[in-house]
Amino acid sequence: MIKFNKVTWYSKLAAIVFFIGILPTLTFFIGAQYQEVKNLNLSETSIQISKTPTVRDTTKDVSTSPDASVVKDLKVSLVKAGGNSGYEKKENIVVNNQEQWKDTWNKVYSTYRSVPELPSVDFSKSTIIAAFAGTIASGGYSIEIVKVEEKADKVAVTVQSTVPGKMCATTSSLSEPFYIGQIPKITKPVTFISTTKVVNCDR
Repeated sequence: MIKFNKVTWYSKLAAIVFFIGILPTLTFFIGAQYQEVKNLNLSETSIQISKTPTVRDTTKDVSTSPDASVVKDLKVSLVKAGGNSGYEKKENIVVNNQEQWKDTWNKVYSTYRSVPELPSVDFSKSTIIAAFAGTIASGGYSIEIVKVEEKADKVAVTVQSTVPGKMCATTSSLSEPFYIGQIPKITKPVTFISTTKVVNCDR
């Protein structure tokens, strides 16, 4: 008869077999199962992370576009242009009031025998812009305001100077080309852009 409360030789044998043969195998099996479950959890986590949507910045930068800042082109109406004036130095002027307009007009004709009547301008609706080339040693030169662009923060005025080429015949008299134009009323700062056009006379 087997007695459970008594240590016998076969109970010692069973204990030895358990600790040497069965326990390591059982421990290895449990460890393997645990590692498999852990790897499965990590795999699921990786899959969830990979499903996270990628956010892309689709904002387009239009600041480098040459016309991006242009609000509109302003029409320039010629008031007066000529080859001689009292402005001996190169100068660009913006006029927004009657007093300044009168002073500008009188200086233009300061070298003339008489001053023409001052053109009427409603400065609540219009602005005068003028370009003066200054004194040049010969004739054949002219100046013109060819473009006015209103932008978000300023007004850009393009002034084109026309000069004679090497083969062009010119007079030897001094000249002071000028151009006076009228545009719709502006209050933004004005930037003048100078360009040059050369007349080819060798054909």
